[in-house]
Amino acid sequence: MNTSSLGRLLIVDDEIELLNSLADKLARQGYETVRFSSPHEALNALAGRAFDLLLTDLMMPGMDGITLLQAARKIEPDLAGIVMTGQATVQTAVDAMKSGAADYILKPFKLNVILPVLARALELRRLRLENLQLRETVGIYELCNAIAFTLDHQTLLNKVIDAAMQQCEAEEASIMLPTDKGDELRVAVIRGDGRAHLVGERVPLEHGIAGWVTRHREPLTLMGEVRDPRFSPVQARSDIRCAISMPMLVGGKLVGVLNVNSTNRRQSSTMGQVKSLGILANTGASALESARLHLAVLRAEEQYRSIFENASEGILQSSPDGRVQIANPAMAGILGYDSPGDLIAGVRDLGSQVYQNGQDREEVKRLVEEHGQVQNIELRMVRKDGGRIWVSLNGRAIRNSQGKTLRYESTIIDITRRKFAEESLRSANEALEQRVRERTAELEAANKELEAFSYSVSHDLRAPLRAIDGYARIVISDFGPSLPDEAQDYLRDVLRGAQQMSRLVDDLLGFSRLSRQPLRKQPVDTLKMVQKCLEELKPVVAERPVEIRIGDLAPCQADPNLLKQVWFNLLSNAFKYTGKRNPAVIEIGCQSDSLGSTYFVKDNGAGFDMRYVHKLFGVFQRLHRAEDYEGTGVGLAIVQRIVQRHLGRVWAEAEPDRGATFFFFLPSLGSNSLESSDIEKNQ
Repeated sequence: MNTSSLGRLLIVDDEIELLNSLADKLARQGYETVRFSSPHEALNALAGRAFDLLLTDLMMPGMDGITLLQAARKIEPDLAGIVMTGQATVQTAVDAMKSGAADYILKPFKLNVILPVLARALELRRLRLENLQLRETVGIYELCNAIAFTLDHQTLLNKVIDAAMQQCEAEEASIMLPTDKGDELRVAVIRGDGRAHLVGERVPLEHGIAGWVTRHREPLTLMGEVRDPRFSPVQARSDIRCAISMPMLVGGKLVGVLNVNSTNRRQSSTMGQVKSLGILANTGASALESARLHLAVLRAEEQYRSIFENASEGILQSSPDGRVQIANPAMAGILGYDSPGDLIAGVRDLGSQVYQNGQDREEVKRLVEEHGQVQNIELRMVRKDGGRIWVSLNGRAIRNSQGKTLRYESTIIDITRRKFAEESLRSANEALEQRVRERTAELEAANKELEAFSYSVSHDLRAPLRAIDGYARIVISDFGPSLPDEAQDYLRDVLRGAQQMSRLVDDLLGFSRLSRQPLRKQPVDTLKMVQKCLEELKPVVAERPVEIRIGDLAPCQADPNLLKQVWFNLLSNAFKYTGKRNPAVIEIGCQSDSLGSTYFVKDNGAGFDMRYVHKLFGVFQRLHRAEDYEGTGVGLAIVQRIVQRHLGRVWAEAEPDRGATFFFFLPSLGSNSLESSDIEKNQ
């Protein structure tokens, strides 16, 4: 009822004077009156404004009062009606009541008769509205009862939308839910003729009425065709007379949007109806959110249960006094029980039944109480059949708000095989270390004997070699011109043999010293060292013209005296077997990375067959024809020994008559944790 007056009355009568007189009198009594002489004009006014009561003449041209009242009740179902007539009969009263009239009055009017009739009719309208509000309240109550007994998401959607349609007496309704990404709304459930196919349709939040409601979190009531660009529908419809879009909110979170459309209503919904629909929407939103959270909990529980049941680690929950509360199948299997239930029933005290040493559990408890948790504690446990196993345990304490320990949670891994393997490996390592020590002692003794032997041989050979060399030179110098050419050639061969034998003695002596000579590593400019070696080899180069190509050579950490011997031996070897070819070429280069540098000397000389490369770095091994061989047979062995002492390695690649390439790798400083002594002990 209108609160600014006793009521808003729509008065219709084709007798103008009577119409105006009645309207003026009622206005003076406190009623708001709107008067029309045409029934059709009155219906148009009723479609645009809200009235409490229709007071209409019975007999009018074009439309009688009963027909007018019936048409008006279609527009506003709760409208009260009174019929005015000068020809009252029983049938007239019956027809008026059937059309929805609250009463009728006779002409000519008497104010003291009209006023009580108006009061009764308006009271009847008030009671109807209260009944409607009660029906809405009952609808919300019934919805609450319905959703109290289900957490099924789709069932809740159906109950909410059905309650909304019933409450608003609407012909269409839908509920749209945000998608997972939150940038669209999805039609989850819909009602209305021919609209079922729209289920699942998606609408971007930037478009449509529901999108606006989602962005602004405000309800929206629209009448007739929407022409406001802010609320532009995705698909414009001219048949909708009244539409309400209501945000479904829970604690500020938007759960969905409830849309209710009426194709018959001509007037806007009242504030009470909108508020009632909002209560219903938020009640439904709370139920939907509870269902979502319940489903999330169920999924989390299922996921946890799956992890718990299928975990390869044993999972155990125990009370402070040692009783098993929860265990997974893996835990039961580790301890030799048929099932978690068997384990829980069979173990009354972990300390005395499961821990091999009961004090171990007390120590674990002490550490957990002190630090809150423990990790990777290795200890021994006892299986159901009495077998002993090793386990690795992680555990933590679960405490209440007062800090009291409620229970312990542990994860346990069976490491018995690993412990046995470690024990076997430890025994094998001890045996190996003992063997290495014995072998090292043997090698040291052999090296000492070799060194002593080398000194002895050197001393015994140098005197006759000096005599042979000296006498040969004297004969060549004093008697050479008088000797036959063949005799002179023999003497020169003797002199070369003595010199080669002298070099061999020096090489053998140097080789024997390598294992005992300490390394004195320092930064080495490799390019300068190579250039110095080439200077010393100039006499050889002069006799045998060779093209030398030098690339980038990275510096290194090495013993300069020993490294120079490596370069000298490799370069000397290359000159020996390259200078006989034409054109003769020697390439010197390097490739480096984070691990170290690989140096190489490449020639295009005689080469060798790779089938015999394993013999290349041995003492007195020859891969060339005797007539091509000019060395002592120790040079490459010395190269390998020096490189190995620097924690590196040496290798070669070649083809017969197509040259050879010798490589040696020196690690960067810090790239290898082994000490040189570790290498030497195993050589």
